[in-house]
Amino acid sequence: MSLQAYAYDMRITEAQLQEQLNARMPWQQAKSFVNLTINNALVDLLPEGNRVRVTTDAKVMLSIGLQSSGTLVFEGDIRYKTEDHSFYIDNPVIIDMQVEGMSPQLKPQVITLAQHSIEPALKDRPVYTLSDSDATQVMAKMMLKDLTIEKDEVILTLSPF
Repeated sequence: MSLQAYAYDMRITEAQLQEQLNARMPWQQAKSFVNLTINNALVDLLPEGNRVRVTTDAKVMLSIGLQSSGTLVFEGDIRYKTEDHSFYIDNPVIIDMQVEGMSPQLKPQVITLAQHSIEPALKDRPVYTLSDSDATQVMAKMMLKDLTIEKDEVILTLSPF
């Protein structure tokens, strides 16, 4: 790439994503038989497949009265929505879930129930929004063409054309 092409790249660090995401927590979603609350997210950018992995504290309440806490790990795709200049996690898939005091036999069912709750919980909640107070981010709002995930950064490719 030429130096001119690099001038049109903007970088959002994993730490910047982390900061905005945690400022928007906790998230709660009630669906069918489960009420899921997630908080204290830890973001891990995955270059392979342009995906993000998020590890969170989770509180699970089942409609039958069972309640427990633990950790939830999920991965998803990054989507940019031009209407609000925000990034979202799409197609989240739960990779692991550790819930205190839960028998191993119940784990697959609880993961299935949580999987049904995680997508609606994330659908309309941005993980990062471009700022109006940063000139580079204002420019990104107008010229964002593509995004790529590298080890610790999201690279936004900007182009006036």
